[in-house]
Amino acid sequence: MTFQYMLTSFLIGLGSIMMGLSIFKTARILTLLKDGRYARSWRLLIFLMIFFLIGYLIVIGLIAAGMTHLLVGLTGVIFLFGALFVYLVVQTGQLTIEDLLQTTVSKEILEITSEQLKEARDQALDASRTKSEFLANMSH
Repeated sequence: MTFQYMLTSFLIGLGSIMMGLSIFKTARILTLLKDGRYARSWRLLIFLMIFFLIGYLIVIGLIAAGMTHLLVGLTGVIFLFGALFVYLVVQTGQLTIEDLLQTTVSKEILEITSEQLKEARDQALDASRTKSEFLANMSH
């Protein structure tokens, strides 16, 4: 095996490790989202990551077996799916962040509304007390 193929195998091996870590981290994100709106998209991303990991391992196997003539086509397929994968990660991440921001804004609006309702209730109770005192004083 030439130095180039050994280096390529090493780099793809590092890529495999990084993909494994990414799968683990994405699975953790999925547990945080539970069955949220975008959980299905995150599951698809995990599936694609597993696909890449298998592809990386196949390429390492082809290099080790000396079947380097098959690498060009397989590498092209992996890069094509890589571009699709990156697009889906960015899109899913953006949609998830927008959804989380909307949820946060909705909670803030609810908190403000809740505070305003408490304030209005307190003012109404004060007005009722004042009216009762006034009527009690007028009747004496």
